[in-house]
Amino acid sequence: MCNINILIRKKLKHNIKPFIHSVTSNSFINNNNGEGVYCDYENKVLKSSSKIDYTKIDNIDKSKIVLTHQRYTTSGYGDENIQPFNNNNFVMVHNGVLNHLLKDDKNSVLSDTAILFEKFNKLFEQKKTDIKNRKNVIVDIIKELFNDDYGTYSIFIYDKVTNKGYYFKDNSTRMNIYKVNGEYLYFSTNKDNQIFLNLLNKNDKEFKENKIIDYDITNRAIYEIDIKTLSLLIIGELKSNIKYYNNYHSFKSYNKKKKKKKDKYKKCYVYDNNNNRMDFDEYEQYLEFEKNQLNRNIKYY
Repeated sequence: MCNINILIRKKLKHNIKPFIHSVTSNSFINNNNGEGVYCDYENKVLKSSSKIDYTKIDNIDKSKIVLTHQRYTTSGYGDENIQPFNNNNFVMVHNGVLNHLLKDDKNSVLSDTAILFEKFNKLFEQKKTDIKNRKNVIVDIIKELFNDDYGTYSIFIYDKVTNKGYYFKDNSTRMNIYKVNGEYLYFSTNKDNQIFLNLLNKNDKEFKENKIIDYDITNRAIYEIDIKTLSLLIIGELKSNIKYYNNYHSFKSYNKKKKKKKDKYKKCYVYDNNNNRMDFDEYEQYLEFEKNQLNRNIKYY
């Protein structure tokens, strides 16, 4: 699948071109069907069917947020489908496959992500919100599009108006997030890119070595990223589409429709989205599992 590399920083203090060029070059090796970058300075997106030379882009060192995407094509083979996707409100990058979005128009030249971006913005325009309620509307749209999802996804959305980021993923994709010296927040789908973190603050005598926080990301949680403070906050959660089965029927239908004693069938098994099986010996174990899936506590970072 595709690679995503995003760098957010508090201050325009250092030359970040070597870091950006290094991580994107490493990510482009196996994802070389196109590359794109968004820089908040001058609010521009650059796209190319070949590798971008970031050392020659002046906007990089003048930007506090740099979003890059290295493409592995699974749908929509034209260069117009190279990410990031961008308009007056949002910038979006996506890693994964959303084939269900292509079913409505099998002859479409658009990729699954291009269709997703259109749907997201159409819903946003329909809801017509003010800036105070903007975050709630964005979260509602994410839930509307992904609560009963099919496919795989790891998605970052940047809201230009409020200067906030939103990130969410399913359990089949990965994202590595690092905070470096409290000055940088780095997102990467490629774990190997952590070896380049020493390029950040390289010439700053204040830091003899980088102090790095490695975040543990919760699947299906919706994160808000404060661009100014580099903080992450869970502000919502997508419903699990895990299906529950036992030898007869799901516990839900068993209790609601059959209305028999809950301990008649003590064992059941569960298949998750990756077709992994989990066995439960007691009904109470299942209830605890379901509770943890649907009612996680909000976490602050």
